[in-house]
Amino acid sequence: MKKGPHPSSFLLHPSSFLLHPSSFILSSSSFILHPSSFILRSFARFWPSYFPGGALEFRVTSMLTSAALSDPGRRRQVNEDYYLINRRQDLYILADGMGGHAAGEVASLLAASTIEEFLVLITGSAEITWPFGYNVRLPYEHNVLQTAVQLANSGVSHAAQQAEQYMGMGATVAVVWVRGTKAFYCHIGDSRIYLHRDTQLSQLTQDHSLVQEQVNRGLITPEEAKTHRLRHVVTRAIGGRDSVDVTVREHDLAPGDVLLLCSDGLTDCVPDAEICRILGLQAGPEELCQQLVAAANQAGGDDNITVVLIQSSDDGAGKQ
Repeated sequence: MKKGPHPSSFLLHPSSFLLHPSSFILSSSSFILHPSSFILRSFARFWPSYFPGGALEFRVTSMLTSAALSDPGRRRQVNEDYYLINRRQDLYILADGMGGHAAGEVASLLAASTIEEFLVLITGSAEITWPFGYNVRLPYEHNVLQTAVQLANSGVSHAAQQAEQYMGMGATVAVVWVRGTKAFYCHIGDSRIYLHRDTQLSQLTQDHSLVQEQVNRGLITPEEAKTHRLRHVVTRAIGGRDSVDVTVREHDLAPGDVLLLCSDGLTDCVPDAEICRILGLQAGPEELCQQLVAAANQAGGDDNITVVLIQSSDDGAGKQ
């Protein structure tokens, strides 16, 4: 089970973020979105472009082809991973929940939904207030993703206060937003984003984890980190603190590129070399997703496994 930073203090007032407490109802047995909720109304409006984690999903949008697959693995009864794809926005989100007792499921769903909700609203109206301000030194897309992730952090942190069983819940996230021929991306925790190009695999993100910090300091090697007893301790997560550091980066997409968002259920079991081999196969994204998940399960399936795949066609990428 993934472990995150201990919740220190919850200083955010409900009015400090867009998700009002009345937007959701927490009961002892379930997490229920109220019919009048801010999020649910948006889901209904954009339902054709939205599909949640679970079964294999496959869509073609402009010059991008995408697919996603989530699997509980072989040792977990509950799947706390969650993915969300908005094909109108070319937005791809993966969240890996933590907390136990169904709290991880709540955290991952709420984190992904909040990010999508804000992005849809802000790109559809110039009159939406930026709840954390706007940094004029950064591109518009960077401001959008930073704010969306901060709102997700606020929402999960506040929800964790509503019922004892949700205290301490959180999630890691990976987000890709394609605009034209650029992919804007960010992550929190140890959910990763990879780029496969010309038979080469590049890890675009660096884990926010205790072992990665030790690797950076030269205290352990990358190989030692893979089996370290503290390898699942993340140093940054959605939820539990009043704010989270978010760094947005961008990458030009070339014809034939493949972007992979994945939870640690994949990378803990499948080495990068095998991921690279699979992504290099002459196959569509749905088949590649199935092969990645199968490889993780064959290697033990110790955790929930979720993959989101984005392929840029050979005659262009993205859309304006």
